Amino acid sequence: MPADPARGRAENEPRTGRIRPGPAAAARDAGSDRTRRRRTRNLSAPTRASPSRVAGDDPPAMTATNPPARIVLALGAGGARGVAHAAVLRGLRAARVPIDAIVGCSVGAIVGAMHAAAGMEPDEMLQAARRLNAMSLFAFALSRWRVPVLSRAASRHAGAIPGYLERLERASFERLHHGVRRLGVLTFDLKSREEVFLLGGPGLPSALPVCSAVKASAAIPALFPPLRARLGGRKVLLADAGWFTAVPVERAFAPPLLARRVIAVDLSLVVCLRQARRAYWRSLQETCGDRLLVLRPDVRGCGTMVSWPTDPDRLIAAAEDSVLRALPTLRAWLQEAAPGAAFLDSPGVSC
Repeated sequence: MPADPARGRAENEPRTGRIRPGPAAAARDAGSDRTRRRRTRNLSAPTRASPSRVAGDDPPAMTATNPPARIVLALGAGGARGVAHAAVLRGLRAARVPIDAIVGCSVGAIVGAMHAAAGMEPDEMLQAARRLNAMSLFAFALSRWRVPVLSRAASRHAGAIPGYLERLERASFERLHHGVRRLGVLTFDLKSREEVFLLGGPGLPSALPVCSAVKASAAIPALFPPLRARLGGRKVLLADAGWFTAVPVERAFAPPLLARRVIAVDLSLVVCLRQARRAYWRSLQETCGDRLLVLRPDVRGCGTMVSWPTDPDRLIAAAEDSVLRALPTLRAWLQEAAPGAAFLDSPGVSC
């Protein structure tokens, strides 16, 4: 019986590489043995030259077909506040800011994948967000657990969520939209207790399909079941990584993306174990300088699990305001990115 190529790609050993933390991460983790012991993996597709890559190997090299990303958008966790991500996307498009790659965690992965992989316009996502409510979200969550009677009853109240999930099922890393070349999804393996970063794009197939990667990244513990998968010959149990890394900024700067500029959207997820501290962001900003732009929409009073009917409009307005305040920096970036400027000629480096 012929082998299934898609299955073979997922079950073969993926090309992996442990990402070295930059100076900011090293300074942040210096006093924490527990954080220092936690390993990270960067998973992309296997290559013919090295079909059995293991953690610790070098990440994919920069080539003419895989150049460093110019501007990477990092979308963080935030639950119901995720509507702000769609509003940021709309604001950046209005400002004609080209996004070369998107990396996301939790709801940031959902918004990033719906835009880049499923091709949804920001306005369409904003309209969808206004129609969603806490009841449909919890009903959909219950329908994902393998309890037949409960799943059938809950699925009738899940609203439009299953329809959007079907769009992700049809999406692929091989075909991205809106000028995005790479899409990264951050997850957490509950078995090995390490972060797993799934990166894909045209010519760079991921170790998992888009929909599976997003399901894993959005699998909030106790609400959604974790995703069982097989990566590189080992079984993994993938869930939401937002409890540890709410905004995957370092993934954008690290290989293989090596972003020259990063726009990070922080939705103030205070339960994040690492990034809730102001010292983290201060150290990262000092290290990366003007290569990092952090947008912080005013999300005070807006819930992460349960939202009020007025929350979407408040979040949209706050996100658009954060983009407006960042326009001087964004315009300076675009001027530096003019043809022949050093901004495009120099390779990206890890912060």
